[in-house]
Amino acid sequence: DKANHINGIENFWNQAKRHMRKFNGVPKVHFGLFLKECEWRFNNSDPSAQLKQLRQWVKGNLNSLSGTAPNPFMPVIVLLSEPTPSLVQGIMRAGADDVVMKPVSTKGLLERIHLQIHRRKPFIVTDAYAGPARKVDDASWAIAPPNPLYEKAMGEQVKFHDVERGIQNALIEVKNRRPENTAPEIVALLGCIVPMLDKGVVSKAALGGLQMLIKLNQDLMGHMAGSKYDHVSELCWAMITVSETLSADVGSPPE
Repeated sequence: DKANHINGIENFWNQAKRHMRKFNGVPKVHFGLFLKECEWRFNNSDPSAQLKQLRQWVKGNLNSLSGTAPNPFMPVIVLLSEPTPSLVQGIMRAGADDVVMKPVSTKGLLERIHLQIHRRKPFIVTDAYAGPARKVDDASWAIAPPNPLYEKAMGEQVKFHDVERGIQNALIEVKNRRPENTAPEIVALLGCIVPMLDKGVVSKAALGGLQMLIKLNQDLMGHMAGSKYDHVSELCWAMITVSETLSADVGSPPE
């Protein structure tokens, strides 16, 4: 174990030196940040895992919409020297904006950056995915991501607090998409449950629908805080209470 520990430290420093050598020196005041990045890269060597972790910031930031936060909407272009179909697919599923195969010319890379500045795709955040909208995604979840690079490219002065405000506004829009997309599901589910209850007994089928209704409303309440639909939480709580009461009456007439 001791030998493995020492080899692990040597491997880390070798990788850190290779990574930082390309900068031709780093500012002393920022050395700790560069070293922390090296540690993160060393502990998360899979590019797909790195990108997925970056994109998960958008979900982590949804519960804290104040203060300085990382930009989870940043465009990500991944450069690969040894691409495989599975690696490329994994990176795209993790939320990459683009994948470029090395070697790549300066002109070719600038063209890809230009696309991210001037033709940025809508951004989608769901339980399973965070990243640019794909053909398979439901467009109703999409938002326009903040794009300070476009403003800079147009010669506008971009201040730090303006960038922060753009990130916060985008996070609020993400939170708004949850109730907007869950509400039709709840309405459709109620349309199935009510006819079952009209038969005069709470059947097992009705019980399954009621349990789904409870879960949908519980999940929705957890995402409403800070959104413009925060006031709807009381309605969700009422549906949960009624559904739990009805669920206790399986095989009996609903009260």
